[in-house]
Amino acid sequence: MESIISHPTNAKIQVIPNIISSLVNQKYTPEKIRVMIVGSLILTGTIDKIETLSLKLDNGVITKIHLIGYRPKYYSNVDPKKIEVNESINISN
Repeated sequence: MESIISHPTNAKIQVIPNIISSLVNQKYTPEKIRVMIVGSLILTGTIDKIETLSLKLDNGVITKIHLIGYRPKYYSNVDPKKIEVNESINISN
């Protein structure tokens, strides 16, 4: 299952592992990181609709992410699955 999520066959782009850490290490601003997360989630087909995406910053460092979104609807008789992530982020430079 993890492999299917990490490497979807019908995605327009591939999932970037540890995207937040990777973008922080490339010196992206929190605003650009947020945009890149949205783009990655939508273009990989991981999320179809994002209801909420917020990043908590402490002294300019991302410490927490909160996401509420919906997986794509794959079958006509099944509603899209709601996904919620509310996790602390540990970024090592």
